[in-house]
Amino acid sequence: MGLPERNTSRVPHHEPNRHKSLDSTLGVRLHVEVPSAPTVTRKWKPYRSPDGTLLDRRLHVLPDLYSPQLDNRRDIVVFMPAARHLAGRTPPAVLYAQDGQNLFDQATSHAGSWRALEAMDALAAHGQHVILVGVANKGRSRFLEYSPLTTRPGQSSRADLYLDFLVDTVAPEVEGRFGLQIPGARRGMIGSSLGGLISLYGGFARPDAFGLCGSLSPSLQIAPERISRFVERSERGPGRIYLDVGTREISRPRRHFNSRHYGANVTQMRNLLRRKGYTKRNLQFLREKRGIHHESAWARRLPGALAFLAG
Repeated sequence: MGLPERNTSRVPHHEPNRHKSLDSTLGVRLHVEVPSAPTVTRKWKPYRSPDGTLLDRRLHVLPDLYSPQLDNRRDIVVFMPAARHLAGRTPPAVLYAQDGQNLFDQATSHAGSWRALEAMDALAAHGQHVILVGVANKGRSRFLEYSPLTTRPGQSSRADLYLDFLVDTVAPEVEGRFGLQIPGARRGMIGSSLGGLISLYGGFARPDAFGLCGSLSPSLQIAPERISRFVERSERGPGRIYLDVGTREISRPRRHFNSRHYGANVTQMRNLLRRKGYTKRNLQFLREKRGIHHESAWARRLPGALAFLAG
């Protein structure tokens, strides 16, 4: 059980993978192994809002999961459909969502939730079911964890370590706890803004682990040339990509960067993906008229993203 191995070598679950420096990873990043699922000893609980309200019986939380890769802790919240909905021949899609505190609960969200419970109910009404895993961000660490191929003065990106955390710690814990056998083609990342950026990067950096990618309003302006070059040179990528952008992403335009520039970056990424061979069958692109850079816009577009990725 757990994530598929790529060769016969193994590393114990608690040890992070070694990896190359960021400057040497403009091609496909190779890892030595993916560990099997650990013995589950941590305490999962029904999810409750900060005021103690049981929000939904389908929500489960693992508080303060430790990351040996990043040396920090965060909550993991999982939406798990009823078992009868997961018994088909095709494994359910499992999506690991960034900024997980914004998904389900208005009380924990930064600026309004994504209303993911409503999105899940809408999917179920059409016979589709997704397991959605909310991985909370770490506040001040968010930029470095979600920004690949970038640096700040005296600080380097931690995006590859964050991917190691998802692949080697979060996914085995979640999939082991719920007894899931999920092939990489049915596992994915999804997020918005910087979360959309790391989700897109993750699909090309770890295509063996993440075959699905949901990238809403990705912050490609962080390092547009490096990101584009990385995607272009990658020999493999996710099997299915959802990509979108609004036409009013920047509420306070600067002289050299506004909503038009933001949209152009995302459109250029779409064009690059098409040149790599993606078609309407495995790439959905949406430009939302008057769409802004806000949770309310991503909540509106989430049902469509999930439906496409669930296939």
